[in-house]
Amino acid sequence: MNKKIIFWGINMLLVLSFLVACNNDVNEKTTSSKPPTAQEVLRDDPDADIFQIKGIIYKTGIEWVNDVNVTKDKEIGIIKETSKSKFKDGTASKLSPNTKIFSTNEEYILIVEENGVVKKYLALSEG
Repeated sequence: MNKKIIFWGINMLLVLSFLVACNNDVNEKTTSSKPPTAQEVLRDDPDADIFQIKGIIYKTGIEWVNDVNVTKDKEIGIIKETSKSKFKDGTASKLSPNTKIFSTNEEYILIVEENGVVKKYLALSEG
């Protein structure tokens, strides 16, 4: 009889240990990252040259992006207004209205041509 009690006691301890080890901590926090807003980018860099299209902020002046060879593809948008406070699709911090935006062979890089100058803009994916 003693062996049965010890056997069941050990089994219960193993089962309880397994259940405690598999317990989900309800206080565990999950964080997610989201793309920065224009206001966040301009707060961190007031002189940033950015625009918004399809809800995504694009920024130029990123050194490694300028070294990427890209091929200009089709026109995907146009700058409608210049602003540093209220941003929506078609708003830029520095580009002039009616400036055309082009896609490239690189998914996250767009090209803008303004006054004969070509600029590459990178999509800002995380804040």
